[in-house]
Amino acid sequence: MLSIELPPPKTTRKRATADDEPDAGTLANCPRAGPQQNTTDNLSALNPGRFCLKLQIPATRGIQCALVFWDISDIVDAVEVGLSERARADDAEQTIRGFDASDEISLHPLIQNALKSAGFGVFPEQRFPSDRRKRRKSEGRRCDIVLTPNNRPLTQPDVENTLFEPKNAVNLSDAYWLEIKTTAQFTPESEPNPRYTAELMQPVRRDVSKLAKDDAILHAGVLLLLLCADSGIALHDLAIWRDQCLAKGYSIGAPAIRSVPIADRIGHTCATIALFPVHHL
Repeated sequence: MLSIELPPPKTTRKRATADDEPDAGTLANCPRAGPQQNTTDNLSALNPGRFCLKLQIPATRGIQCALVFWDISDIVDAVEVGLSERARADDAEQTIRGFDASDEISLHPLIQNALKSAGFGVFPEQRFPSDRRKRRKSEGRRCDIVLTPNNRPLTQPDVENTLFEPKNAVNLSDAYWLEIKTTAQFTPESEPNPRYTAELMQPVRRDVSKLAKDDAILHAGVLLLLLCADSGIALHDLAIWRDQCLAKGYSIGAPAIRSVPIADRIGHTCATIALFPVHHL
């Protein structure tokens, strides 16, 4: 189990705008940290524990101030356990291709099941609160996963305060909104993935911004799953990813990170899970 705090950005921070695009060539042009290099020179140890997020929300937004506890280490620990179990199952079956050869859509159920097994309520593809004003439920942006504690149901505004509302339901503002992005250094054919950098960098503006700017979302994060040749490469690239976010003014917090060793079938030897909290703007 690995927990780290990425170093502060080296670039000047500015506020993000809709026209900003991430520098897709940054990772490709940076030197890689190989297996024999010390990848923790610029990283300090962090034990991300239970934190309390208290937000001052203007009354005009119609949201009451809340004192809610969410432990991001519990979330990444759950995903770590799920991926470790799957890795062991792949080894036992002596499968030619492990889970690291799967695409992002195929990996979502694996992550969801890991979170369910840990006791979270897992609600995939939920509409963002700001888009629920749209009449048709098929309209609006959707979040990959919304989590509730202790497998509790999630409040649905159309049945809130009615006989049809589930007991002990969790308000949308108290739930944890989670966007997921996976990227692999190698293709299923064991070739270098030419879209590795772009797949890691492109979601910055889209996923982070929509989580941070929705008035009714108070607890949110972006979970990155990097499948790499070694953990040094993953940590190196995560540090650059965070620096890019902060340089453009995105409200990214200190991550909780775990690394799962996997058998080398197509070039990957580890799956690195990083959860970056997204602060409300």
